[in-house]
Amino acid sequence: MIAGDAETFEQAGRVFAAAKVRDHAAIAAAKRVQRLEDEGRRPLAQYRRAELTQMYRNIFQPDPPSHRARNAFVQKRPACCSPASVRLPVGAAQSASAGSLPPLADRPCAAAAE
Repeated sequence: MIAGDAETFEQAGRVFAAAKVRDHAAIAAAKRVQRLEDEGRRPLAQYRRAELTQMYRNIFQPDPPSHRARNAFVQKRPACCSPASVRLPVGAAQSASAGSLPPLADRPCAAAAE
């Protein structure tokens, strides 16, 4: 809390904003340098191509898990199956504090057999 009148409050706000502008400029400059280094190693077009390839596989493979997940969402049912690329380990929330992760659940769900 800032003690004083409205002018003191406004002055404190201007000082705070000016400090954040300097911080923002430094952060933005560092991000620009990092992006240029990243693009030197792997151009953005390669990332896009890889992402579009994965999206195409997810949508057009013979039995895509995304269709089951979307269907479960639309039908207001729990999605019990997830693609391996986004699947969380069973009990990850409970064992996160223990420091060890349990094995992934590889069994198909009952809804997928429908």
